[in-house]
Amino acid sequence: APERLQWSYNPQDGSIRSKLNGQCLSIDSCSTSEAANIVVSECQINDPSAQCQGKNQQWTINTSDQSIISQMNGKW
Repeated sequence: APERLQWSYNPQDGSIRSKLNGQCLSIDSCSTSEAANIVVSECQINDPSAQCQGKNQQWTINTSDQSIISQMNGKW
């Protein structure tokens, strides 16, 4: 598959990063709405000056059903 379709998960910081450019899978604007957009943006995990300190870019992978869950709000 092309790099633009490949992702890597880092269990240490919870990021899911694009193989193409290293950017992070993110919940747009730290929204808690069920209709929030998922976007790719510059990684800001643990940055105290970032919107929601990068929690919108941290994920947990549920291996039993292969889903991803946001560490920001427990959704998705």
